[in-house]
Amino acid sequence: MIKKAATTGGAALVLGSIDGRFAEDRALLPYGRNPRYDRHAIKTLAKDFAADLTQSFDGTATALWDDMLSIWNAVDAGNSNWDVPAYNGGLFSRDSQSNPSGAALAAMRLTDAEFGPALRALLVDTGPDGTQGPVDFRSLSVREFGTLYEGLLESSLSIAPGPLSLNKDGAFVPANDDEHVEVLAGQVYFHNRSGKRKSTGSYFTKSFAVEHLLDAALEPALATHLGRVRALLEVGDEAAAAELFFDFRVADLAMGSGHFLVAAIDRIEARFTAFLAEYPIPTVSHERGRGPRPRPLALLP
Repeated sequence: MIKKAATTGGAALVLGSIDGRFAEDRALLPYGRNPRYDRHAIKTLAKDFAADLTQSFDGTATALWDDMLSIWNAVDAGNSNWDVPAYNGGLFSRDSQSNPSGAALAAMRLTDAEFGPALRALLVDTGPDGTQGPVDFRSLSVREFGTLYEGLLESSLSIAPGPLSLNKDGAFVPANDDEHVEVLAGQVYFHNRSGKRKSTGSYFTKSFAVEHLLDAALEPALATHLGRVRALLEVGDEAAAAELFFDFRVADLAMGSGHFLVAAIDRIEARFTAFLAEYPIPTVSHERGRGPRPRPLALLP
């Protein structure tokens, strides 16, 4: 089973586990608010790992995998008993056409011995004072999720068909009889997938290009939009201004890891906030004052 996981869903396992913990820390999942959810929560697992760092993992039980799979299913399809809406971000989809890795993971049952050590290493870390505890994912940004995704595009887990050594360029190659063996036959190893990004058309927009696009394309559109809202306010039509205010859309039809869209949202938020400070719209301010409501997770494709 671990071999199948290595070749079909390694990226999804990493992103899915981090995304779930991030959502719990950001209160997007009901950790601490729903006891039914808490029994299966990723943070509950993290606290358990941190409380007993020497615990062993059973070679036949699948409790850890079952808990993680139940959370992924809830995020994808919802769970009313847990107060989790159907976020349906795509990362946890079981559809074999749109998400082959998700379908492969849904068909698997990793034992605690196979899944536990990797999950513990991901969820527990050592602080500056040497104390070990659950990782706090609250400071992780959506851009950092994108960076993780980009890194995973360039990397892969594979199963060594025979003994492997490293050549002068640091790439794994079949080992000769007189060479040091880095990976034994049948072992899972981590390596770079050179050219994979190019062959699949997976690219991301560099920061300097993102800023240029925002300055040249987004800013003029924002100025035009907010000018229309201001014109309505100047003639006293507050209701029409409130309705128009949020009627602004940005599309990235070739979105990969979301770097451009995340930067665009940051820019839009800053401009909208500055506009409301100068031209208050009571209806909009009342809507913003209602506090955060459930919103889709920033899940990656």
